[in-house]
Amino acid sequence: MYKYLLILTASVIVIASCDKTPIATGGCTYTPSTIKATAAEIAYIQNYLTTNGLTATQDTSGFFYNISNPGSGTNPTVCSNVLVQYTGWLFSGFKFADETGGATFRVGAVIEGWQKALPLLKPGGVITIYIPPSMAYGATATATIPANSYLKFYIKLVAIQ
Repeated sequence: MYKYLLILTASVIVIASCDKTPIATGGCTYTPSTIKATAAEIAYIQNYLTTNGLTATQDTSGFFYNISNPGSGTNPTVCSNVLVQYTGWLFSGFKFADETGGATFRVGAVIEGWQKALPLLKPGGVITIYIPPSMAYGATATATIPANSYLKFYIKLVAIQ
């Protein structure tokens, strides 16, 4: 029962965490994120990757990623509704989310790191992302994620709906 509560809490947090500034296209109420990681956050992630023998590409906004399968078809936008399967960890290794059954949401409704990462994939695509606090929950703690946490997600984009 605790596992399901943890998954539900993490899903609600991810979905409810973003700015919803209206834009004038097709009724979509989201705009692409312009948040960028600080130099200190980037250095912290680089150190984490090196220490753990991992390689990843740095996005211009400052999160890091590794695409193991790009998928095929069309890339989602900030206004797309997507179906994903994902697992989330703190850099300490604590698993705080395991949504392998699938979750549906609008790309613009999730944390900034996800907003930047999901459009890199097409349906069927798989990505591992390393997100700094400024592109996640920042100084806000959640039920399962401490304030100023660095997060790692394994995400499969199942479909664009």
